[in-house]
Parts: sequence; structure tokens; C-alpha cells
Amino acid sequence: MRVLYLLNISNPGRLAADSGFTFADLLAPALADAGAEVTVAAPAAVGDARIGFEPTVSPATKYRARFDPGLDGLVDLVRRTRPEVVVANQIEAAPVDRLRATVSNQPRTEPSVL
Repeated sequence: MRVLYLLNISNPGRLAADSGFTFADLLAPALADAGAEVTVAAPAAVGDARIGFEPTVSPATKYRARFDPGLDGLVDLVRRTRPEVVVANQIEAAPVDRLRATVSNQPRTEPSVL
């Protein structure tokens, strides 16, 4: 299973203080242990070498993080990684599942955003 983990890091200068990064650094390797091919799209890579990394830019403001997810970049990312499942670190990224289904021509038969 191909998993795309969308991670918005709000504290890039202090990753140990960023709860989203800490969770991704724990969950992504566990998914790989279970046999998933995991790619994390974030401003910083997680610590496990088995995890693919797609660099992204941290939003300049909280407003941009909530209302400007950079859809053009997400379309390109989904086309490159072709995920079957998307892990959305923030609920604002949940619509990427519709994008995933549209880009890949895969019907949405069950929820695939975690």
C-alpha cells in the first residue's frame, strides 16, 4: 500500500517541540514496518531512512495553512506519489482524498484519509 503523509510543521526551528512532527516520526516507521510504502510531504524529513521524503514549504501564516493548501503543488505531489491512502496531519488537508481519487481515477469505495 502506498501512503502519502501530509505534514504541516508549525515549528520548523524546533522539531522536537512540534507535536505533528513527533507523531509522524513515530507513525511513518510503524506503517513501513507493516509493509506500507510511505512518503512524508513536509518541510523536514522524519528520521527513518525507509520513509520517502517530498519537501514542502511551511506556510508563512496560520491563515495560509488553513485556507491556501497549495492545490497545484498537491496535484503534482499526488501524481508523483500515486497514494492509495493519505494521512492528513491537519483536517484542512482532508480534501486531498478527493484529489487523489480524481487524479488516479480510483473510485472512492472506502475512506482513505486518516
